[in-house]
Amino acid sequence: RLVVTKADAAEPAVIARLLATLKKLNPDAPIKATAHGSEIALPDLPRAEAEDLPDLGGATSAPIFPTRIKLGENVDWTAFTVWLSALLHARGDDVMRAKGVVRTPAGRLLLQSVRKVVQRPEILPPQPDREDDTIVLIGRGYTEEQIRASLDYFVRAGRR
Repeated sequence: RLVVTKADAAEPAVIARLLATLKKLNPDAPIKATAHGSEIALPDLPRAEAEDLPDLGGATSAPIFPTRIKLGENVDWTAFTVWLSALLHARGDDVMRAKGVVRTPAGRLLLQSVRKVVQRPEILPPQPDREDDTIVLIGRGYTEEQIRASLDYFVRAGRR
């Protein structure tokens, strides 16, 4: 399944070209659109040609997969931020996306990054029924066990 986010913010011609390109890359994947976190219907779109993507010359890479890390309610905020910063600095080319909501002393904090670029954290309104303290990493070249072990190491080191 492919999800086009911020579909309300793009011109129809741009969305049409993106959808044509996505269909060329993965013709069997269903495509949905969202705006502000909610699914929306795609507008009537003009016909478009797929983007002419460069040939990667047979290059292969490790598969890209998501890793969901449940932090727990009592995560050491300082240790967690040091871990995430270190992870993105060391493996930012492999961690393509990181996103999560973490409860902090300042409130619910939305964390997002694309590769090594971390967006400014955003304080979210309180929502006690939400599943927070979870971060999702999308990347390659590491295992879920390696990610969990590195986080556990930093959290344990933070307790000393």
